[in-house]
This record gives sequence, C-alpha cells and structure tokens, in this order.
Amino acid sequence: MAAVIDADLSPMRSFVLRNDCGMRVSLLNYGATITGIWVPDRTGVLANVVLSYINEQDYLTDPYYIGCVVGRFANRIDRGRLPIGHDVYQLSVNESALTNHLHGGFSGFNQRFWEVTEADAEGKHGLYFTYVSPHLEEGYPGTLTTTIHYYLTNRNELIVAYSARTDRPTVVSLTNHSYFNLSAGRQDVRNHTLSVAAADYTPLNDRHLPTGQRLAVGDTQLDLQTDRQVGSFVQANPNCQYCLDGTDGLRPAAILTDPDSGRRLSLCTSAPALQVYGGQYLGKPFASFGGICLEPQYYADAPNQSAFPTAVLEPDAVYQQTTYYRFDVV
Repeated sequence: MAAVIDADLSPMRSFVLRNDCGMRVSLLNYGATITGIWVPDRTGVLANVVLSYINEQDYLTDPYYIGCVVGRFANRIDRGRLPIGHDVYQLSVNESALTNHLHGGFSGFNQRFWEVTEADAEGKHGLYFTYVSPHLEEGYPGTLTTTIHYYLTNRNELIVAYSARTDRPTVVSLTNHSYFNLSAGRQDVRNHTLSVAAADYTPLNDRHLPTGQRLAVGDTQLDLQTDRQVGSFVQANPNCQYCLDGTDGLRPAAILTDPDSGRRLSLCTSAPALQVYGGQYLGKPFASFGGICLEPQYYADAPNQSAFPTAVLEPDAVYQQTTYYRFDVV
C-alpha cells in the first residue's frame, strides 16, 4: 500500500509515496504540490532533486510556483481575454506589469486545498488529488472537476495523470511547476545537459506571449534536439515553449542529466508543448538557476491564437493529459 502520512491536524497535510527501490515522493494537499523527489545517484546515495521549502507553511506565500499544479490554464492568456464560441470572458489579470493572465490567476489551482484519497494497484502506489473549481472562479466559465493521479512505479517512474470534466465550455491546460536540480543543490543547473524532442518553437513578443508563429529551432540558440549544457542557452532564452515532435499520445519530450551525480530524468508526455524555464528569476530562499522547470502543457495563449490547437473542453468530453518522469543514472 502507499504510505500516507498526515503532517498534523491543520488544513495543510503531507503525504509520501514509496516504491520497492527506495525512491520516494512527498506531496502536499495544498496546490497538489510535489515537495520532494528522492532518487539515487550513481553511487546509490538518495537525495531530493526538486526545490522545496523547509517549512511547509511557506508554500502559502510562495511566489515562484514551487512544485505545484497550475491551472485552470498554465502559462499566459493575453490581457485575460478568453473567447469561447460566441462569448468572451474576462479572466483576472494577475501579471500586472505585462497585463496578462498567468497560471490561472490570483488564486489558481496552486493556491487551493485538494481532497486526497489513496489508490493502490499492482506495482503502482498512488494518490488521487481532486478539486472542484466553481463557475467563474478567476473568470473561467463552467464548474470544473479536476482529478490528478500521482503514482510511483518500481521502475522509478513518477506518473502524473490529469483528468477534468466541465458542465459548460471552458479551457483547460494543466501542468506541474517543479524545479528540478539533479545535483540535489550541490550546484546550480547550468552544468546540467538538456535535450528536447522538438524541431519547432513558438516565438514570443515583448509581453512574453506567443506571436502565433511556429518556427524551426535549427541553427538557433533554441535548438535542443541534441544534448546542450543548460548554461549555454538559458541566459539568452529564459523562457521558451517547444512544439513537441510526434502526434497525439505519450511520446518522449525531454532528457535532463547531471553529469556529476549521474542522475538522469527522462520525461514523456501526451501534452503538445513543453515550456522550459531555467529558474533565473528565482530569489530567496532559492538562488538564480537553482532549478529548471520542464512544463508539459497546451500552447500559451491558445484561446487567442487560431493557428494553435484548441484548449477548449466541452461538457461531453474529458480532458486527459499524462506525464511520466523516469529517473535513472548514467
């Protein structure tokens, strides 16, 4: 059975998943947040490879989206303008300097307490996190019921499966905002190597919004089709959204490696895009470049970009997205 541990009797509750190989994952019901992923290095030493706060109460005032689920819509929507069919909804504008709606608004899914239930199947130890977002929360239409299944396999895979249903047309794009540091904080991530299975990307304007174009990465600083040292591209390109290769379904997205510890993260997802953020804007108690985010999601500002795949969820449909985080050593 999955090991489930309550931190205390307060609304903040913590949980731990363990597999038979010694890997463990800790989570909070607040924001469906990953607070730790302990995996071995090439010598077998376990360490936490995601950024986290020492005091769980600090997640209540976290400005960096550390380890949480973001939604209803990950990334940005231009001026909070949400057209669906013949209707236009006004979402909250929480990124005031750029007049954008960001990561679900002032009180997105990262700032909600989720209901948690235990799930266990052969070879998979997991937890279900459920949140019901009411109609017009942060301006979004429809009552949206979201369930996230976190489960851990004996292949050292953390699998995150998202599903959502709505009672009227809305938009959904969910992701996890963990910052990975496979050295477990011994150094920043600029010495890590990263490859992304994407031949194209979406260029951004000066408000960090996609222009609507889809351009080839070839012969640019954004080309990660083969391993690149993170420090070689991340300062010039702090945020980039990649159009993942392949068709619908689970497929390889990225490989992150720390050459010193030997730890490697292989990410597969069913999402169409991957946002890469190098963590350069992190502040105390963290450090710039202290972790790198690999965020599978729908395209940023998809509701206002007719050339992008739609992110609209209809009442007779189910939103589903799955991401595998597999850890091993090289």
